[in-house]
Amino acid sequence: MRGRNAAAYRDDLRKEFAHGKPVAIMEVGCCTFRGAGDYGGSGWYVAMEPDGVTPKPDLLRDESEQVRYLDDLMPVFEEEGVDSAFWFSFAGYNTPHRLSGPDPDLASYGIVKILDEHSDYPADARTYPDMPWEPKEAFHALANRYQVLRQQGTSDQHPSDR
Repeated sequence: MRGRNAAAYRDDLRKEFAHGKPVAIMEVGCCTFRGAGDYGGSGWYVAMEPDGVTPKPDLLRDESEQVRYLDDLMPVFEEEGVDSAFWFSFAGYNTPHRLSGPDPDLASYGIVKILDEHSDYPADARTYPDMPWEPKEAFHALANRYQVLRQQGTSDQHPSDR
């Protein structure tokens, strides 16, 4: 929605309800660099050099960019009655995080950063020491959003869960 007229976005979304069927947003998300929300699903192309492996050197890591994108779109989906929205994606397994040097995770849509032997991420700083990933800000933002919805009783629940 960022970089685009919000009213036009809502109009496009409302057209999807014309069939009387549930509406699901199958992939929504942005990368982890400042300004990525302006590119949405095209962020990966903006973030990577033509070789498709090397991140561009002028990008700034900004995990809160994904949170801003989420905060821009989820209320629209909720207000318009979207049945389901799926963040793309949990992890960018081919774009591991690096604390030094080029950071491929800048081009990741994942809500967690993948850690490998080259990440240099201290073991004592990990949220889940036994896992090869670390949550990003968007991970917590999504969890908090769904926790609030559940507390408000607005999330869809299976009847046996109520």
